[in-house]
Amino acid sequence: MVTISWASPQSFTVTDQRLYRSLMSQAAVAINNLLLFEEARRQAVQLEKLSDIEAALSQATDETEIVVTVARAVDSDQPFRLGLQYLELNESGRPVTSRLVASWRDGVLWPDDPALGLILQVDTLPMTQLWINSPNIPVFVADSQSDSRIDQVNRDLAAQLDIRSIAIVPLYAAGTWQGVLTFLWSELHYFSSTEQFMLQRLLDPIASVVASRRAYAAQQETLANTEALYVASRRINEATDLQEVLAAVAQVSANSIINRMIIFTFERDSTDQIEAMTVVAHWHNGQGYPPSPMGRRYTQAEFSTVQLMASPEPLFFEDVQADERVDAALKAVAQQQHIRGMAVLPLRIGGRRLGVLLLQSEEVYQFSERDIQIYLSLAPQIASTLENQRLLEETRTALATVEAIQRRYTIQTWSEYQTRSLVQGYQKVGEQLLPLEEQQVQEDIQASLIVPLTIRNEVIGVLGLQEAEAGREWQPEEIALVEAIAEQLALAAENIRLLDETQQRAARERRVNEIGEKIQAAQSLEEALQIAVREVGLSLQAPQTIVQLDVQ
Repeated sequence: MVTISWASPQSFTVTDQRLYRSLMSQAAVAINNLLLFEEARRQAVQLEKLSDIEAALSQATDETEIVVTVARAVDSDQPFRLGLQYLELNESGRPVTSRLVASWRDGVLWPDDPALGLILQVDTLPMTQLWINSPNIPVFVADSQSDSRIDQVNRDLAAQLDIRSIAIVPLYAAGTWQGVLTFLWSELHYFSSTEQFMLQRLLDPIASVVASRRAYAAQQETLANTEALYVASRRINEATDLQEVLAAVAQVSANSIINRMIIFTFERDSTDQIEAMTVVAHWHNGQGYPPSPMGRRYTQAEFSTVQLMASPEPLFFEDVQADERVDAALKAVAQQQHIRGMAVLPLRIGGRRLGVLLLQSEEVYQFSERDIQIYLSLAPQIASTLENQRLLEETRTALATVEAIQRRYTIQTWSEYQTRSLVQGYQKVGEQLLPLEEQQVQEDIQASLIVPLTIRNEVIGVLGLQEAEAGREWQPEEIALVEAIAEQLALAAENIRLLDETQQRAARERRVNEIGEKIQAAQSLEEALQIAVREVGLSLQAPQTIVQLDVQ
């Protein structure tokens, strides 16, 4: 509208009116053209800016670059905050938790935002109800304290968090939720049509970029976890004891919150019920309360929560002191030992539970999906190692028993063999080889070089050398030579003894067969008895042999 005024009364003629109408008509066309031009120029600027943002988004390599790029969509002289949150979904595809992955404040990135990495329940976020059911529509709230869509609870929460104006951009791509972008102002901010246009048009590009970024990050995390599990598996396979196994688990988890680990083995009663558990390995990062000592045994009577430790399923406690699954006895133990976060991982082979691996922290800790995946993947291998250790100990015990029996057998057989031998040993004097008498043997033990003859670590004799000249020092190579000869001599002596025993056994068996054949050839019982008496007496060189039949 154009207004023309005069200071004095003015009479408008018909010609004047026609003139003014013509001028106004032309002015309206000119103004309209000017407005159309300005609108076209404004839209061109918007589209150019939109194109630049989309191009920058396509080149973004991480979440921080995504946030910095998206911040350009808002033209605000007022300071504001911008955050990118990733959403985790339940089985039905509905968002349940949110994690802040990038933060921007007042024109720059905010890497020290205390909320970064914090996992929150979606239902606890302010104004969730405004976007969770409309994944393709941005939400603009100019005043959180007066907007009719916001209830009093969320108004109070917004005031507590110093949020006056908010824009929420839900990110939904590939048929699933990806995340949420939130723009927050502490002061009133009225969203321009340009800002609304930009954020609406950027919905799909941002969601697609975030979806690609999340897929790539998940792939990289999977590869890293696979490599870490491979390294841990190799270390566990190479471990010589369970202490090294726990060190491998600690290395792969790279979790500074978990400060101690314990492996318990179970003891069972005659009914196969767990009656006690014993610490067989532990690990401590050096901080906080130490773990239970090695060998510590907990009976059912003193530790009533053994059954919880024997759970067939893995258990993860964010705060064991406040968890309803934990009874008062375990809570008391947890308080005494400063345990807050805890994982209980059953170690079983087949259906038999061998023990349990406990992971403990002195802080409230929510185990991540990565933590759970790694620990559950390593638990069967740890159980296999535990079983191998048990079998190895049983084998060592059995081997020690066999070796002890062999040593006793060696001592007994050689004692008997030596009592049957008329010669206790031999000595070389000059060129003569003479037998040793018992007294000479005892004297020869005082020779200047004595090497024992051993079989199965038992001494069956000695090899002694005595130098005619006093004061001789035996050289290492001479001692080594005598030791090698003594080893061969001991083996030869054992082989000769075994040969003698074999020959004696064969002679006995041959003699028994001969007697048996003669008895079988007898024509009568009396003749058979006579043969038996005569042959046994001859074989044993007994002066008198008697055979008596007695029927009861």
